[in-house]
Amino acid sequence: MLKNIMEKIHIFFNRIITFYSKFSFTDVFIFFMILISTFIFLYIIYDLIKSRRNKSKFRVIRRKENKLKKLLEIIEIKHKRLYKIINFISYKICIYNKSSLDKNREYSLIILISITAILFILVFFVLPSINLIWYVFLGYMIIAIFFISAFLYFLYLNAIANFDKALPKTFKLINSRLIITHNIIDSIKASLKDLDKGIHRELFRMADALDKNTKATADKVFKEQRAIYKNNQYFILLTYLIEQAYYKGITKELKKEFENITEEILMEIEHKRDIQSISRMIIFFSFFVPVLLVGFEKFNIEVLGDYAANFYSSPEGLTLKIGVLLSTMIFIMAILLLEKI
Repeated sequence: MLKNIMEKIHIFFNRIITFYSKFSFTDVFIFFMILISTFIFLYIIYDLIKSRRNKSKFRVIRRKENKLKKLLEIIEIKHKRLYKIINFISYKICIYNKSSLDKNREYSLIILISITAILFILVFFVLPSINLIWYVFLGYMIIAIFFISAFLYFLYLNAIANFDKALPKTFKLINSRLIITHNIIDSIKASLKDLDKGIHRELFRMADALDKNTKATADKVFKEQRAIYKNNQYFILLTYLIEQAYYKGITKELKKEFENITEEILMEIEHKRDIQSISRMIIFFSFFVPVLLVGFEKFNIEVLGDYAANFYSSPEGLTLKIGVLLSTMIFIMAILLLEKI
């Protein structure tokens, strides 16, 4: 019975491959890059919409969450390296939604399972059906994963850059509200409506954790935020200042600290602005290299005919395409490294 099912699945994928055989492998490669990226974003959006449905479906959703939580607990105990990868992804996702770190770990697990399923289909169903050497196919897969990861990291860097730009305004607003309210929670709540989405989300988490939860829960929230933004010293300092203001009260020294940090952030942002804008622009245009590669290939085949088609399907043509993509990968990595330094 299992054999019959596998044969039917194989026939189904053969039909799909027959359709895609009309296109070059580079076309299919670009398609899967876009498909994986789109699937990840669509699932996150779908889950956010789903979480806002009627309360009558809460129990069903809760059961699914419990299953994911149990699976994460098993992974944390038995597969610590995999759990580190899940944590890494969840930290990146946290800056795009209001969900807790635990919830974003569930998103990360779903993303990893989805990617694993797609890779399984590609390796066991797509690869046997196309005329391509396995290690060339593997090379394309590695390049595809790199470009998708680099693009997502590029979006993450942009989100962090926008977050950094909002910090000076945040310090100014909270400090000005402190003069009037003399209460850090009231100051944060009064400032939320005037802040950008990213910093609004994090300050809301802080105020909610301090106002509605125990100290242990609040400490956990602040610890998670510091882990998410571990490379942002000014935001981490903001979390400590808010904690100090809540537990020890408002002092003149605290208000002065808010003013000094605002000036420091403005100076640092001004220093980095030109370098970041140039590097981000170069990286952004680098993502069009695979598309341009497909365009050049199609253009040459149309102009030169069979000669160009034979060349691009030959080992030399494949080496050229992979070489261009690898060079682009190295270039993007170098730019990201220089920016980080």
